[in-house]
Order: sequence, then structure tokens, then C-alpha cells
Amino acid sequence: MKIKIKEGLYYFPELLSNKEIDSILNNIRAAKKVAPFFTPKMPKTGKEFSVKMTNMGTKGWVCDKEKGYRYQSTHPITNNKWPEISSDILKIWQKLTNIDSNPDCCLINYYNLNAKMGLHIDNDEKDFSYPVLSISIGAPALFRFGGNKRSDSTKSIKLNHKDVIILSGESRLIYHGIDRIYKNSKFDYRINLTLRKI
Repeated sequence: MKIKIKEGLYYFPELLSNKEIDSILNNIRAAKKVAPFFTPKMPKTGKEFSVKMTNMGTKGWVCDKEKGYRYQSTHPITNNKWPEISSDILKIWQKLTNIDSNPDCCLINYYNLNAKMGLHIDNDEKDFSYPVLSISIGAPALFRFGGNKRSDSTKSIKLNHKDVIILSGESRLIYHGIDRIYKNSKFDYRINLTLRKI
């Protein structure tokens, strides 16, 4: 089921099957052997994110005090190239976006129960005509979104295990973030995969 939240922002509740989720988790386990999770730091201040990250793809998103937000082809600690995005993940992108070219980056965010992601826009890419596709695994999260200005009013929806959202068109550059993670009987963590064409 596809739900239009606002122009360009689409929500697919419980879209993925158990088999698809298991495959994605296996792919993440394999990927982190090559590209272990790291803790990014804010530009200028050097304050650590509460979220841990790693990437798959030809490029990975990283951030540190010295060089700020950027994409690069190697892991910031190991200097190894990022592992490839698995075919199972690419199939989800192809099915929902109908775009022939594959994403360059699959950013993987790991949230513990205390982690958050402040309001931000995904604007480190060169071409905003491509959507951003986000996959939720694990504990529910409160997803907050607004408009193209930080001062715009915001709304929130709860993202659950197996959900997918797409930011595209008029909503490609909206401010969004994760306000909290909800512990439940099955999960005490949340993993979010974000597919991006740079």
C-alpha cells in the first residue's frame, strides 16, 4: 500500500516481507565486516552523533570535525572501499522508484534506544531530481518532517519495522529527523537504510 503523506513524500507501511528483512540483515552483517560501524562527528564542534553509521555502494556518506559532511569512496577509519549494495536492496529501489540507474550510496544508520537524528535536509548530492528511499528495520521510531525551511511547521508519523518512505519531488529537500526510538518486545534497536543517487 502506498500512502501520500504530502506532495513527493510517500509512505509504504509494512511493505517488506520477513524474507526480505532477513536478507537485508544478512547483507548488513557481511558489509560491516568490511566496513564496521563508526560514530560520525559534527563539523566544527566535533560533537559525536548518537547514531552509528556505515555504508554500502561506490560512495559512502561521512562526517567529521575537520572536513564536514561529504561522500567519499572509502571508509573513514579502515580506508577500505565500501562493500557493494546487495542485489536484494537494489530490487527494492528499482521496484519503488522505476529508475533504471542504481543508487550510489546506501547509508546504514544504527540507533540504540537513546539515539536521535535532528532535523536536517539531504542536500550533499549533486542532483536532487533523484529520490531518497528509506527502509526501517527494528524498533519503531517517531519520524518528524516539515518543509523546505527549518522554521516551517512539522508533523510526525511512527515508522515501524518493514516500512519504507520516499522523499521525492517537492519533498526531496524537506527537513526531517528522528525524535525518538520506541522499545518493544522484539527490538531494542533500529536500523535505517537510506538509498541515494549522488
